[in-house]
Amino acid sequence: MSPAKQQVVSFRTVQRMGGLAGVVAAMAMSCGALNGGCLPSSPEPGGGEKTQAPATPPSGQVDRDRHRATEPVGPVYTAEILAARVRAQTRLLGADKLFEDAQGQVVLPWSAPKTAPVASGSASLLDAMPGSAGLDAQGTPTRASVNGNALGVFVPIESGDGVALDGFYRRLRALAAGRARPGDKVRVLVYGASHTQADIYTSYLRYYLQQRFGNGGRGFVSLAKANRWHRPPNLRIDNADGVVVLHAQRRSAPDIGAYGLMGLRAEVSGRRDWLRIEPRDATDISDHGSMYELHYLVQPEGGKLALHVDGAARGVVETHGEQQRAAFYSVALEPGPHAIEVRPKGRGSAVVYGVTIENDRAGVVVDTLGISGTRASNMLRWDESAWAESISHRDPALFVLAYGTNEATDRDQPIDAYEAQLRRVLQRFQTAVPDASCLLVGPGDFPRKAGEKEWVERPRVQQIIEVQRNLAEELGCGFWDALAFMGGVGSMHLWATSKPQMAAGDHIHFTRRGYVRMGMALTDALMVDYDLTK
Repeated sequence: MSPAKQQVVSFRTVQRMGGLAGVVAAMAMSCGALNGGCLPSSPEPGGGEKTQAPATPPSGQVDRDRHRATEPVGPVYTAEILAARVRAQTRLLGADKLFEDAQGQVVLPWSAPKTAPVASGSASLLDAMPGSAGLDAQGTPTRASVNGNALGVFVPIESGDGVALDGFYRRLRALAAGRARPGDKVRVLVYGASHTQADIYTSYLRYYLQQRFGNGGRGFVSLAKANRWHRPPNLRIDNADGVVVLHAQRRSAPDIGAYGLMGLRAEVSGRRDWLRIEPRDATDISDHGSMYELHYLVQPEGGKLALHVDGAARGVVETHGEQQRAAFYSVALEPGPHAIEVRPKGRGSAVVYGVTIENDRAGVVVDTLGISGTRASNMLRWDESAWAESISHRDPALFVLAYGTNEATDRDQPIDAYEAQLRRVLQRFQTAVPDASCLLVGPGDFPRKAGEKEWVERPRVQQIIEVQRNLAEELGCGFWDALAFMGGVGSMHLWATSKPQMAAGDHIHFTRRGYVRMGMALTDALMVDYDLTK
């Protein structure tokens, strides 16, 4: 298979041209910006041959020439890979709004309708996030806009000596080669703030990996809402008004709390308290499960929990114990959609974290563990023992920390203090799950409003990126530069005013389409070394 003739624009060229002008120039000079140029020609039937699209190198202040010889130049394409890309796009955007088709060809630019449609559930979710405005359900910009579908460039993961993701790749290879035992899982845990809580870029990663390596299940889901806009795709989370929901970013939270895997706890005590999850679309079999596991806290003051499945009593869970610890209660069910409800039983209170939804076959599981407004340092307020028990029980092959946007507003915190806190967080992970691979995802462009219509650089974003990049190299993690993916400093305004719109008017959050683009780019970067060496 011969790649199509391509013209590539260096990202450093974009930087030299400056902000938005450079990004616009890159878009004008190349097709398929995410892939660094024109997409390759269609793969041969059977998908055995690989090709790479050329890439643009990542941004940053450090000299990365020493890595140049081993950096992948772009994503790898085979029929299998392209099918997974289309599958994930279709699940999140619909078959008529893809970025590219199963042959790897760019779909004609899609434009939002002139009359804004009635907001879907997912669009309403994104609109509801603090500060969000002008998302895809709100209509399109009135002035001339660039093509949003052309935004985003391929940025490889920086992995120091190149081994940061080797453990993750080994476990994927076992799945691909059929060496995994029935029920074996390759779990990816993604921690972050509002970008992650939206569960769109993480859902793309989930659907893509499950298409290629098997559907191991939906993963961990909180049994209580972190906030009113907490609505994972195709899952309805609900709880009684009297339930006390805490996470470390809340002012009412204790200095050190047993928050479990996700960093969020729900306490039920009264007879009117309840927690419930159920599928929104029972016909969507990809989110069905047969193995459910309740995560909860054992403590001296713990009471009993009544577990109900599809409206029928299924068991009683004892949460009383002399020592505080994380605990787990498993239930095997017939494969299919299930509603899970938990209520207190008798006297006493009980702390519940959530439930995992998995299948009894080998495959990939992606746990989305994002809470809007949080910072990586919040983890230092989690009871380390209860959290370590929870994460080691999940046995992740890879954990991802996608923080930095909220930290960029902490102007009174010295950057050295930020670095010290993040180092402690990473060391906690490496102590709890020493065999897991590690990836840091840096913040994207996050400008500051300086007038009625002016947006200017927020210098702390670059400082945070450099801290994350250097810590990743020091501690053996990978690093993915989301700022470079977006197009560098000043690119967020282009995303927010593009057509179709790729980012919100708040210049913080993406639209659904923008998050899918992020998922595509991150997944490409995550998998390129695996596909080049398998």
